[in-house]
Amino acid sequence: MAENLGKRAQQEREKRLMIQDKEIRATIDELSFLANCIDTNFSIINDMIRKKQRSRKDGYRKLSIIDYKNEILNKISNLENTIMKLNALDKQKADTLAPHYQQKIINWKIALEKTEVNHSSGIFEKTFKDVVDVMKGESELINNITFCNDADELTQTLANFSSLIDTKISSFDLTGTAHKFSAALAKFETGLSLLKSIDPTNVMIPRFVELQQKWEKKRKLHIKFRVAILLAVIIFYAILILSIN
Repeated sequence: MAENLGKRAQQEREKRLMIQDKEIRATIDELSFLANCIDTNFSIINDMIRKKQRSRKDGYRKLSIIDYKNEILNKISNLENTIMKLNALDKQKADTLAPHYQQKIINWKIALEKTEVNHSSGIFEKTFKDVVDVMKGESELINNITFCNDADELTQTLANFSSLIDTKISSFDLTGTAHKFSAALAKFETGLSLLKSIDPTNVMIPRFVELQQKWEKKRKLHIKFRVAILLAVIIFYAILILSIN
């Protein structure tokens, strides 16, 4: 009897290990799939810029460069969450693979910023409608983010939100995105305060706090840039007026 129980227990352990191993492999495959999707979207964006296309047909839809960039942001967020999932399943494999994908994420975010510059061809070439559409879209993204009382879901929401702030909302823009940046930081603080209250030992809290500190430095830098530009304009017109007189 004891021998049979031992065999059944062993079989159950082997079954659990097989299921876990299958899930680990599926998670690793998901990382590769998401990375390939991001690279494909970048290729499409670069092709659109080269051909000076404002949109392209994808099935029954017409997608703009902003649509493809938003898709990249979503895929980056999914990839970050998948890395966290792999870490929970097999820390050793996560420690091996995570640095590779984290470096890719850094490179992708840098590429997104460069794409914004290349696509706009200078901020003063944007039409008024383009500027309004971008500002409206970012404001709607912020307003649509909601926080819940489930620690895991809230952590994922904050992770997605932080990626959005990092890659889209915090970029320096002379057209005036400072208020959206401040609004995003205030809303993120609200979500983080909620997470601290319901799950004070959450391992992501130090990372979120670190991001807040980085964003605050960036916000102050934005202010200095704006003041410097304003002073430069004032000095330019003052010199112009004096030279005329």
